[in-house]
Order: sequence, then C-alpha cells, then structure tokens
Amino acid sequence: MQIKTNIGSSSVSKGIVEEYITNENIKSGEFVGLNEEISEETLLASFSAGGSYCNHCMTKVDSERFILTYPKNNILYARICTLANGVITVNDEEVSLKVSVTASSVDWCVEMIDQNKFIVVSVYNATMSAIVCGINSNSIETGVVTTLGNAISLLSINILNENKFFIFHTCNVNYRVNFSGKLCEIDNKEITVISSENNSNTKQTGDSSATSIKIANNKTLLLFDGDASLCTFKDNAINFGTTFSFAVTGNNATKGTFKAILLEENKILISFGEYGANARLVSVICNINQDELTFSERQLLCCNDNLRGISQKLIKLKDNRIFAVATKNGGTAIHFRPISIINDYIKPQYLKSSSSLSVNNDNIYLAEMNDKEILVTYSTISNGYQIRAFIVKTNKAELYNPKLNDFLGIAKTKANKNQKIKVYVPNIEN
Repeated sequence: MQIKTNIGSSSVSKGIVEEYITNENIKSGEFVGLNEEISEETLLASFSAGGSYCNHCMTKVDSERFILTYPKNNILYARICTLANGVITVNDEEVSLKVSVTASSVDWCVEMIDQNKFIVVSVYNATMSAIVCGINSNSIETGVVTTLGNAISLLSINILNENKFFIFHTCNVNYRVNFSGKLCEIDNKEITVISSENNSNTKQTGDSSATSIKIANNKTLLLFDGDASLCTFKDNAINFGTTFSFAVTGNNATKGTFKAILLEENKILISFGEYGANARLVSVICNINQDELTFSERQLLCCNDNLRGISQKLIKLKDNRIFAVATKNGGTAIHFRPISIINDYIKPQYLKSSSSLSVNNDNIYLAEMNDKEILVTYSTISNGYQIRAFIVKTNKAELYNPKLNDFLGIAKTKANKNQKIKVYVPNIEN
C-alpha cells in the first residue's frame, strides 16, 4: 500500500481534513486512528425458527427506543427495546403483528411514520399485507391487517409523508417477474392502494437484489439488477422514468444486495458487492439532474476479497461520515467501515473487526441512536436461534501505529486528551 501524504499542503488531491475528540495527548504530525469501542453483547431474543433460519428487522424509534421484529411460526412478532446509559433492555411484552412471514427470508419491512406510529408490509404465499401500529410508551397497539394484492417479493417501502407511502416489489406479469410499485394512503390506521404500476421494461434476473430510496415527497430512486430509474408521483400516478445502467450484472460481476443512502439533495451513495475471482465491495455516487442520472466511476469500499456482504442499512452520521458494516464471506465476522466522501471521491477510513461471530445471511441492522452510540443488531444460529445486539462508539482518536487497512490519518494540530484535533486523511492507494 502506498500512502500519499503532504501535511503542509492544503490542496492535496483527494485529501480530507476532519475533526475528532482525542483520548490521548497528540502532537502535530503524529499518526492517528479511530478508537472504536464495542460494548458487551445483549441477547435480544432466543427462539426456535423454521428450518435453519433466524431473521429479524430492527427499526429506530428515537434516541432511546427501537423496534425488534422477528418471525415465530410464520407470524411476525415485535418488541420495544430501550437504550439508556449504554445498556440495552428488552421489553417483556411481545406483540403479534398479525401478518404472516417466511422465516427463511426477510420479506417484510418496518418503517416509522412518526415517533408514535409505524407501518409493517409483508409478502407471504404471493400475497402482500400491511398493518399500521401505534406506539404508546413501550407498548405496541396493532391496527387492522389490509391485503394489498399479489406479489412475489417485497423489496422496500418509502414513507413519502405522514399519509402516503410507496411499496417497491416484484410480481408475475405474463409469466415473468417484473419490478412493480404501489402507492398507498394512510387514514388513521386504515390503508388504501391508490395506484399500482408494473414496470414492463424490466425483469428480475436473479443476479442481485433491488431497493428504493426516497429522494423527495414526490420521487424515489429505484435500484434493480445494476440499473436505476427515477420514479415520480404526480396526481397519485406512478411514473417509473428512464432506466440508466451503472453496474454490470451476471456471473463474476455484480452480486448481492444494493444499498443506498441520500448524501444530500440529488446525490446518493450506492453500495453493492462484486464476486468471482476478485470479490469485493464497491460503491458509486449517483447524481440527479432533473430526469437524468449520472454515476461516478466504481470505487472500492472494502479491499479485503473476503468481505462481500453489506449491512442491511447504511447510516449517515452527524459528522457527515457514512457508517457501514461489511460481513466476512460466510458470516464469520463483522467489520466496521466508516466512510468519508468529498467531491464524489469515496474514502473508506478505517477497518476494524468485532470478535468472530456467526452472522445468519448477512442479517444485520444499524441505527445511530445518538451522537455517540451506533446500535448494531444481528441474527445468529451459532448458539441456537438468537438475535443479539451491541453498541459501537466511533467518536475518539488515539495515537496509532498504522497497519494495512487500519490507517486513519495524520494530526494537523496538537491536542490534549478529550480535546478536538484536526486530522488529515490522505488518499490511500492499493
């Protein structure tokens, strides 16, 4: 690895200057790295699941609460969990959400409408169902299940406003699998489908998954099989827009789950895996200009060939870094990956592994609970069927002996313990 450094220059190509809180006295010019603190694990749930699967979803409510959903006997259940002073507490109250799910896949989505209400959408036996639930302190109040029609798989849901949401899914059209969308309206806890549209110009190849991300109240970005299109909503009608390609699909090309996060208005980070002889995690930046989509060059997110999974969600931290989790091939460990982005250049800053874990099907979720704590939940079948959680803190810097993939940057200023220090993060080339 070649590390390009020029501390004295303020215009080094692709260099980044960021501030961190130190936990050691640091002098100008010294190597520094992030000191990620990982808490002890908390068992959230332990149960018997169908087959050899154990899946879950985790959804943040606020800085102190999150919802845990998981299948039992093909019915989706939920608990409210709390976080206080670094301690995770699981509520004893377990609530049936009344919708059917399959234990072998996460064919359901849970999204917050506001801090007092959330929606659940699921697909089971080719039928899509939804329910709106209320939150009263640490209790869940269920509504009435609504059947939304036929579907093969659920890809994502986007909350457009407090009364409207969009469902991205697949369905069978003329004996082939198409990407489709439903625009739905919420009145109190009642759900109505107001528009449904099939994208007849696309079909699912099975090489990779798909997702959507909200851009504004009237549009979302759809990602499917290495393509993207801007989906707009006007007068309750769905318009899928023009399809643009950003990744090659097929064997030894793109494989795995597409994940996306809105960086700023009309700019999105897209992450996905490649496999084959040079398996790796990569990302592109998508820029939206009216109805046109343009993409940056594919950039390396993780250089370890065995790190192909990507967490169920990317999150944008308050310091404008993107925090992702990559799982080792086979789910044997969790690796943390904070990322900085400047001028569409993606800079993975730091790689650190937790203790060896057995992660089931890359079933991992992230949530920034507050400006100091990131919640990580994951499913495992190593000790029976379990859902576990731990807290990661990434807001400190320390003197560091740089090693391959562990290098953060160089101190531009000096600071005493618990003071802010400016760190120059250079471009790192393999």
